[in-house]
Amino acid sequence: MTDFFIRQITPEEAGKVIREIGFDESYICVGIKKYGFRLYKICNLTCALATIVKQVALSAG
Repeated sequence: MTDFFIRQITPEEAGKVIREIGFDESYICVGIKKYGFRLYKICNLTCALATIVKQVALSAG
């Protein structure tokens, strides 16, 4: 298993981060409004682990 790291992203830096991952520029102004909660960037996860993290987050609300 590879090492992964988690970084909390502030709402102020969310625009920069979502641009870096290739978010659609025409939708950023709308998308950025959804990032007023706790944001985390998790790097180097396998697809299976990313799916588990996503499902846990969705089930938690």
